Amino acid sequence: MGRNRMKIPTVDLIVPVCNCADYFLEFIESLICLDRGNLRITPIFILDGLENEAEKDLIVNVVPNLRDIYPEVSACSLVHNMGPSRARNLGAEKTISEYLVWCDADDILTKDSLTRRVQFMEDNPEVDFGYGSYLTFRGDFKEVVKNQGPWGEPNLKPFDFM
Repeated sequence: MGRNRMKIPTVDLIVPVCNCADYFLEFIESLICLDRGNLRITPIFILDGLENEAEKDLIVNVVPNLRDIYPEVSACSLVHNMGPSRARNLGAEKTISEYLVWCDADDILTKDSLTRRVQFMEDNPEVDFGYGSYLTFRGDFKEVVKNQGPWGEPNLKPFDFM
């Protein structure tokens, strides 16, 4: 997957879905509001053995409506709940894009999160992997509970690259 500056950068966004109905619409709203810049983003939803009928209905009704913004959006299902790691790996097996981004269906993406990540990778071709920090909120999204990087580094700004 070499980087070619003449091509439009492509990003597959792998999203495991299980037990997330309370936050899924906020995730979808953040996906709709993303600054896509010159990126071609393809959300791939992996439905991880959904047993809750209300959650199934939510996903089935929302995902197809994303086609106006993300024409290649897709979803596939695991018959039994296999956990987020298996769902992410299945998504990675389906990816064809230059860049792969994992996130969960209860995440909220900042408006520039993907454009900043891809720009960093494009500007640093010697880098093969990037990660960013995250904020953890309490239920009303007003109180930050935790602000750290994926390996516990404290006080990072959201999506700082290391």
